[in-house]
Amino acid sequence: MQLVLLPVCLPLLELLETDVSGFSAADKVVGKATALLYCLLKVQAVYAQVISLAALQVLQSNNIAVSWGSQVDFICNRAGDGRCPM
Repeated sequence: MQLVLLPVCLPLLELLETDVSGFSAADKVVGKATALLYCLLKVQAVYAQVISLAALQVLQSNNIAVSWGSQVDFICNRAGDGRCPM
């Protein structure tokens, strides 16, 4: 059996063909890649339990209202031994 780890932003990638402009989003963890997807989706607001500094800057520079529980310097990879590759 082979274990395949899918990107955590896969559900957002699937939404790219759907019109969700003007919607608000809530997410557990938002890093820069996820923030860029929210920009492409043209959401109006994002709430993140945990957000990276880079994600916060992306959302704010694209005039997306953002609120969060905790802000971190970067999002860790799944192994917890470095930065998320995305």
